[in-house]
Amino acid sequence: MHVFARTYETIQSTIDHLNGQVKVLKRVLDETITQSCNGLGTSGQAPRYNVTICDFEDGVFCNYTQDKGDRSDWTLQKVADHTYGTTFGHVARSYTYTSRISSRHFDAAENYCIRFFYKPVTRAYQGQFRLYIKVDSGLGNPVFQTATAPANKWSFAEVSPDPEYLTKPFQITFESNANTPMEVDDITVYNVPCNYPGKRPPCATGTTNTTHQRVQGNYTSCYNFHINPQTWYEAVKACKREWPMSHLVSINNDTEQDYLLNLIDTTYGLPQAGEFGYWTSGNDEVTEGTWVWTGDDNQRIVYNDWHPGQPNDVGGHQDCLLMQYSANNYEWGDVDCTERHPFICEATFPSY
Repeated sequence: MHVFARTYETIQSTIDHLNGQVKVLKRVLDETITQSCNGLGTSGQAPRYNVTICDFEDGVFCNYTQDKGDRSDWTLQKVADHTYGTTFGHVARSYTYTSRISSRHFDAAENYCIRFFYKPVTRAYQGQFRLYIKVDSGLGNPVFQTATAPANKWSFAEVSPDPEYLTKPFQITFESNANTPMEVDDITVYNVPCNYPGKRPPCATGTTNTTHQRVQGNYTSCYNFHINPQTWYEAVKACKREWPMSHLVSINNDTEQDYLLNLIDTTYGLPQAGEFGYWTSGNDEVTEGTWVWTGDDNQRIVYNDWHPGQPNDVGGHQDCLLMQYSANNYEWGDVDCTERHPFICEATFPSY
């Protein structure tokens, strides 16, 4: 009888474990479907959209081409970029003479949304930085332009061109003519309006059981948990696909750390997924021992929750910060950026 009871308990435990795994896999499938079908309304009849993302990590300049009629070329530079925030990344950089680059051709459509990030190098920008919609080889008037921009700080731009520009196939052209080089990164082009469902901040279109909002004063932070393990670099790109200004989470005080711990502990599946840790945006790849939040313009980490003995840079290549020690309230550790772990994306935007 005792043998039967033990056998029954073992079988029941196995069934319960498998049921739990099925629920986790179902949630992953639901999340994948949501991401693949972003923007579909309740009727399921909303038009599908295409998205082109250029982060200049492809090694071929995203197929942008140089203008032969300007005075200098844009170049691909390996620097601390907007995508990663580390020297692993790449940007397109202009020089001080007039220089232009143009994208591939995009098909005609009723609407488009163009988003990108730009940053002057070394000093405040003074000159003209413009974006054109190039139709039939002609530039026309710019759809975006600025004469000033702060030095060494990424600025975000969003453009919804007038539909008159979009009746024929077109290219987008960046032009810079200023006192300092300009860098461009993370160019995203959608064939829908910028306010299309799914193209707004990720918390603005509803939440799932892995997405959570936290309001602090005039700003709202959106945290999205991903349980599919990725390398640190892959996780960064996954966050960018959610929203151009999204990045891996930055933890700026103990209140935020405790908030994340509570979410993990009280959300089904997250403790199991995070048994071996969750990626954050913390990184010291640029300068060993100088830890920064790469999602916050490389702000130095002030508050910390390192596990005793961490960071220790085992092997000389542990440059990424993991909420690692699940048994110790997810105290932090440094690990190799090529390890695969679940991750948390964060986007912060003004509260509406």
